[in-house]
Amino acid sequence: MSFLLSVRLAAALTGPGQDGVIELKDAWASPAAAGGDVAVYLTIANVGAVPFAVLEATSTVAEKVGAVGLGARGAEGERMESAFAVMPKRVLVMDPKGAHLVLRNVRQAVRVGEHLKVVLRCVSGLRLTVDVVVRPRPAPPAGVPA
Repeated sequence: MSFLLSVRLAAALTGPGQDGVIELKDAWASPAAAGGDVAVYLTIANVGAVPFAVLEATSTVAEKVGAVGLGARGAEGERMESAFAVMPKRVLVMDPKGAHLVLRNVRQAVRVGEHLKVVLRCVSGLRLTVDVVVRPRPAPPAGVPA
């Protein structure tokens, strides 16, 4: 199942005369037991002219959301748990071998076929809700232990 959301940010949010267009698609997560961590993968395409900056990601099913391989640093050098940016005309592909989001300490078991909501809070003030489908973990390549 593929989820595609295109968002045209208003000029007031991105600057005079500039539009941002963001495409969020192919959002999926791995299953986990209650209290465990859930990896979330998606593709974010910034086809606009301005950076797409996320300050925070949240989900009602998890204690907090972290970012693996995406982290940013705040003004005082503090690590921002789930902040990241996608530059203009770039595509960020989150996958099991690279960058992704992590729902930490999920409040309930997350099962194949269920849908989760992850909210991306952007620098602009915009909040984007991503529908994430839970899929089976991909099988490891032949010859690689599971």
